[in-house]
Amino acid sequence: MTFVPLDLPEELFGLIIGYLPFSDRVGLSLVNRPLRERLLPYVFYQTKLASTAIDQGSRSDEDGHMVLRRHGRYARRVYCDFLQSRLADRDEFLTESLRHVPHLRRIHLRGLTEPLATYIPRYLPPSRTSHLTHLSLTHHDKYRDASNVSRSPPPSSSELYPPDRGLFRILARCPRLRFLELVGPRFRLSYPQWTQLFLYHCPQLIHLRTRACGDDNLIHAIAAALPRLVTLQLSFHEIEGPTLALLPLHCPNLRSLFMYPLPVRQNHLLETMDAQHWPRLRYLHLTGDYYERPPTDIAAIARYLCPFRHTWTNLQTLSLDNVSLGDLVWEQIAARCPQLKDVTFDGCPIADVALRRLLERLPRLERFRLRNIECELTPACLPKRIASDRLYHLAMIIKDFQPSWLFHLQPQLSHLRELVLFKFNKKPNPHEVQQYFPGVTISFDS
Repeated sequence: MTFVPLDLPEELFGLIIGYLPFSDRVGLSLVNRPLRERLLPYVFYQTKLASTAIDQGSRSDEDGHMVLRRHGRYARRVYCDFLQSRLADRDEFLTESLRHVPHLRRIHLRGLTEPLATYIPRYLPPSRTSHLTHLSLTHHDKYRDASNVSRSPPPSSSELYPPDRGLFRILARCPRLRFLELVGPRFRLSYPQWTQLFLYHCPQLIHLRTRACGDDNLIHAIAAALPRLVTLQLSFHEIEGPTLALLPLHCPNLRSLFMYPLPVRQNHLLETMDAQHWPRLRYLHLTGDYYERPPTDIAAIARYLCPFRHTWTNLQTLSLDNVSLGDLVWEQIAARCPQLKDVTFDGCPIADVALRRLLERLPRLERFRLRNIECELTPACLPKRIASDRLYHLAMIIKDFQPSWLFHLQPQLSHLRELVLFKFNKKPNPHEVQQYFPGVTISFDS
């Protein structure tokens, strides 16, 4: 919208905004103030709510039922956090208020506190789920926080939470589902149920995220019936090591992989994972178990060499969290991942030589973050010349890192826009750093 005369009648303003597609967003900061004042009521209630969400969490200043009943016809996404919302009657919200959202495509329900089989199928009939493309369900377990994926659950959790019939019924009503997120130990199904869903009821599913509910049944079903999978996020609480080795062999189209907490002793997945199996992989996230000490023997660390035996031609984002790697593995990452643009190392011991070689061999690097590195770094960790001339975000959240080490790289960091440093550094003088990097936003984090 580049030009709108101010003398238009009110009816035409409503028509102009009303005919905008649901996905459009209007940047009101680019128009003059009189026009903005006239457009704001229409844009807020039609375009903004339709393109983002009707948020019924604690941030909502208006009763959730009234928002949906007034403006639900413009919404395509509904988000509700039952733990933080101020909804007096949750049953009324799910049974009555959702009826006022005829174009519902995405629904995110968090803080579910009862067994799913008892009420979700009643709240979401086929008339509301037949057009769903995104479904996110988060269960709240008062005995165990499902979001803490690093702590292993009790061995009897699979017996404590049998297959949920309600979950199967609700997923069987979503033929257009493309994105599924399940968080919580109650969201379990048997192998035949998962296979039936992937093959017949959800034939368009390509994005799957699970936390605290993954088991061998799910992995076997993915390997047997979900070769089209593009995004996979798993927490390996109750998955056996040999079962994980099936993923690289049966998911050739995978582009994004989140793995946590990564089994330290049973690294069958690492031994099988190869660039030849996942040629399209662009995002790789590996997280170690915080409650298990990283291995120090050479044989265990050498297993991390297996994923980098061949060149990853499309890998652009690499995130390693609490993973102990040897110097040879760092060299292989620098040599086998030439397309890396975004790199994050959090809690990964890395020496001066390994860090320097990474910066010398990644020509497309744009974002680089180091956090909680226990090794003592020296000025030798930075090269005389970095390989990338595109670096615009640099985060060195390390207690031993001094900003003065970066001064000799100032001519090479012409595109740098964001610099994040450790706020408890001995000499974090922001004025001195700002003199060397004018126009760069400098912030401090812990």
